[in-house]
Amino acid sequence: MIGDHKRKKISFYIYHLDCAHCALHLENKLKSCANIKSLTIHFSSNRMYCELYEYEEAQHLQQRLQNFIREIEPEVEICLDKKEEQDTTIIKNVGLLLIGLLLLFIGEWVKDRRLAIIFYSVAYVLMGYRVLFKAIRNIMKKELFDENFLMSLATIGAFLIGSYEEAVSVMLFYQIGELLQQYAVKKSQRSIQSTIAMKEVYAYKKEDNQFIKVAVESLTVGDIIQVRVGSKVAVDGKLISSHATIDTSILTGESLPQEIVQGESILSGSINIGTLFELEVEKLAGDSTLSKILSLVEEANSQKAPMERFITKFAKIYTPCVVLAAMLLVIVPIIVQSNIDISIWLYRALTFLVVSCPCALVVSIPLALYAGIGRVSKEKVLVKSAEAFELLCDIDTIVYDKTGTLTKGIFEVETIESNQVSQQELLKIAAHAEHYSHHPIAICIQKAYGGLIVEADISNYREESGRGISISYKGDKVFVGNRMWLEQQGYQIDEVDAIGSVLYVGRNGSYLGVIVINDKLKETSEKAVSMFSQLGIKKQILLSGDRQEVANKICGKLNLDKIYGGLLPQDKVEYLKQIQDTTTNKVMYVGDGMNDAAVLALADVGVAMGGIGCDVAVEVADMVLMNDDLIGVVNSFYIAKATKKIMWQNIIFSILVKFIVLWMTMIGDVSMWMGVFADVGVTLLAILNSMRLLGYRREERK
Repeated sequence: MIGDHKRKKISFYIYHLDCAHCALHLENKLKSCANIKSLTIHFSSNRMYCELYEYEEAQHLQQRLQNFIREIEPEVEICLDKKEEQDTTIIKNVGLLLIGLLLLFIGEWVKDRRLAIIFYSVAYVLMGYRVLFKAIRNIMKKELFDENFLMSLATIGAFLIGSYEEAVSVMLFYQIGELLQQYAVKKSQRSIQSTIAMKEVYAYKKEDNQFIKVAVESLTVGDIIQVRVGSKVAVDGKLISSHATIDTSILTGESLPQEIVQGESILSGSINIGTLFELEVEKLAGDSTLSKILSLVEEANSQKAPMERFITKFAKIYTPCVVLAAMLLVIVPIIVQSNIDISIWLYRALTFLVVSCPCALVVSIPLALYAGIGRVSKEKVLVKSAEAFELLCDIDTIVYDKTGTLTKGIFEVETIESNQVSQQELLKIAAHAEHYSHHPIAICIQKAYGGLIVEADISNYREESGRGISISYKGDKVFVGNRMWLEQQGYQIDEVDAIGSVLYVGRNGSYLGVIVINDKLKETSEKAVSMFSQLGIKKQILLSGDRQEVANKICGKLNLDKIYGGLLPQDKVEYLKQIQDTTTNKVMYVGDGMNDAAVLALADVGVAMGGIGCDVAVEVADMVLMNDDLIGVVNSFYIAKATKKIMWQNIIFSILVKFIVLWMTMIGDVSMWMGVFADVGVTLLAILNSMRLLGYRREERK
């Protein structure tokens, strides 16, 4: 750790934490430790933040907390410094499941029953030892009736009455679901950690008229730093050079490059797409804009804990009731009758436990979700969270980013107004002037022209960043740039009422015309917005980093409920929080840039553009549109509704059959094998019902 090790605020890296529920449980326990004023565990980024009442050495606090953690979660480890975590848990569990599955099949084929039991027992221990260990540990802590206890009791009961195959199969299906959840969690954690690691680590600081490479954290207010072409601005600062051209899309979503003049401020995270320039540091690294954005991403993810699984909620009531009923099934007959055959009632009680095993729910509910998610993937939509997929049915407000989401995010020539020459000739002259420039607008002009550039016709090329370009074209003096610059060259410019990036063209003192460049709406945006309204979405809102007039012009015809422009990432977060506070249902956010990362994480469901979206947005989001088409989200809503319907069918059918068979078991009308068959049969029917989602067709959505 860098700096003083005796302080009131200390952060740790935390490893081997399995789930968000475990993180919340551990956080609540650690808050009771001595000298802890506040403590927060960010499960998504594997960080733990402590605020102390009194100063304490970091190493001493680490050791004290670690000792306490071992009593709660023995595998969890905290460190002051980040370490390379070789996490082989998922690979190990997959290996154990495969070996267990092989042993299960061998047990089915072996004719010798005793030998088969050995194979079943080994398979059960390999696949279920962690569940059994957790159940025993929780019992010792007097924390009963969670899913681990439920699985252990049901499967051990199956073993006791000789239904070995059932015990192993139940544990197999349960562990497959747990494995899928672990994989999703680890992937999400790696994504968030890679996002937070995107800060600039070094900067070029001016010392003795030289620029020295230094750590960003060492910069102080007033230092002079150099920002090279293509580099990201490390800290917020004031421009010392005469001008700069920067790409702020990573922060604001603004589709057009920004021209900055001397004395204006530049935000960290902006990218230099012009020439080399110098900045005077205005804020420390930890206070700069990019750091705040990344903090927002981390905080938003830590706030969004996964939904508690249905089986866990159900088990809180179902499990103790079933266990009590099984016990009473043995105890009551002994009390009310004399000279009874205890083995008969014990047999019924054990059969009761087998029948009560929630295999149909454990298997069919997640299977329905994953079948629905698989069907959604055919619509070119990647769903990264089953919980988010469930939440689609509760969405009543959709919030959009503009650039790259509703619009193409690609510059196009919108209009050409010519004077003295044809529009094509005006475009040709501008394309020759922009030929040697790599500016995004220059590339757009050259693409729109599409003709042959004769380099021999170009001479005396001169580019003034932030102003324009001058060349000699076939002997004529040509200027292409902004209005102020051409007027400084003596040109009389006509007033142009245009929104977007405007290029003026002059030749030999004569004004030739103007070229307006803008972003364009996607072909399906208007249709998607209309279809969302038909689906019952109450509000559709735009939050854009573009100027208000640009947002209004481009998105005005979409009939959105609200359009807000000129927003920084932190502004979007505040607006989204306000929107969430005003609705009782869930809010979806759709975006594509790093500036959207925090709101994507904070929204109940975040949807990112996978084709043109930045890696940060894609990794943070719950859903990714691989073809950047909003119609895919519309289709996902229909499929999510069908999935929810099938899930409730499975739940109601499974519980209803369970209670009927349980009642029949109590009165002795169900044998052990009939009970096993009823449990497996219900499971198979629920699975088949869930599989219908894979063949879900568009025609069914009418």
